[in-house]
Amino acid sequence: MLTVFTAFRATGIIGENAQKSLAQEGRANALDVGSTISTLTDSFEVVANSAESISFPDDAALLKYLEPYLSFSPMAPNGIYIGLENGTWLDPSGWTPDADYVITERDWYKEGIGSGHFVIGTPYVDEDTGSMVVTMSGKVTLADGRVGVAAVDLTLSGVMDEVAKLTPMGKGASMLLDGENILSWYRSEFNGSTVSAHPEDQF
Repeated sequence: MLTVFTAFRATGIIGENAQKSLAQEGRANALDVGSTISTLTDSFEVVANSAESISFPDDAALLKYLEPYLSFSPMAPNGIYIGLENGTWLDPSGWTPDADYVITERDWYKEGIGSGHFVIGTPYVDEDTGSMVVTMSGKVTLADGRVGVAAVDLTLSGVMDEVAKLTPMGKGASMLLDGENILSWYRSEFNGSTVSAHPEDQF
């Protein structure tokens, strides 16, 4: 009985220590991944703030100012763009929306117009590339008084690859979630869906 008790006690201690180690490793991994997004958010906020404070002679000059940020990060291949409430579209990538594209009705515009800082929107799967994308956006007021929203589309494929390589305690797997949305999981067919869509998966 003493041997059985000792074995159970040892198992409990080992399990408790393992859970603590797993929690610590998970927090460290989360901080690493989060810092990547935070760095990009902070950097592009500086760009947006500068665009507000500089008095550009015309929109062409503003586009010229935004152009270098097309190559700022592989995660933001389209750089930073601005949609104004008067319908003006300022995008250094050269993409032009269709005639029926109403800037103020887009989700990224609605999410950003109420915040002076970039906010992260709901992740979605890009129809053209098939990649998971999330848009961060925030309100801008240009020097000439025009109001709108600056936004950046972040491609999450790099972050997803990074998460896929995280193996807690050497044998585990990591999942990246946004609320209930699954951004990255070792079962890639789950990516872009929700947790509740997979009741058969006990994890």
